[in-house]
Amino acid sequence: MTWWDVCKILLTAGLAALFSGLAFWFKFLPEFRTTKRAEFLEKQLAELYGPLKVMIRKVRILSEARVHEMNVFTKYARIDVPEHDRQHAELLEKHNQELRSVIIPTYEKMETLLSTKTHLAEPDIFGGLDAFFRFVKVWKDHLEKPIGQRFPSTAAAEIAEENKEPREFFELIERQFQQKLTVYREMFSSR
Repeated sequence: MTWWDVCKILLTAGLAALFSGLAFWFKFLPEFRTTKRAEFLEKQLAELYGPLKVMIRKVRILSEARVHEMNVFTKYARIDVPEHDRQHAELLEKHNQELRSVIIPTYEKMETLLSTKTHLAEPDIFGGLDAFFRFVKVWKDHLEKPIGQRFPSTAAAEIAEENKEPREFFELIERQFQQKLTVYREMFSSR
């Protein structure tokens, strides 16, 4: 074997390595990154944003139904009808039972999910956590002893006003869910 033969072999091997490297860099690496990104998006959707979105809808629908019931009751109830006082007390008890058995446990599940899956959350989520945690605490405390019994009426009204459902936080979660779902679907529709 001559030097020329060795040079041809080395040149061929070098060109093969170069083309393999270029193919990997331009073809397989982007696909690998896309696959990894898709896997992460799928995990975010399945383990964090999807369950949160469902829980938010569940609580929001139940809360809206409760407000609607109270508004309708208030519209038609009359002070001079003793039966309406009893019905009002029953409606309040029903609403407190829903708060106790469905709404607060759902919020607690959301707290647990947000606490255990923080590695899947986008940074914007952390900005709304404090308000959400305070909101849940206030309503848990309310079930222990109603706000109106723990504070003077003006203070109770202020506390209730300050701790309304964190709608902006929930809307952020729903927007992020929709954005991630759109990106995820686009990744596979272009293939």
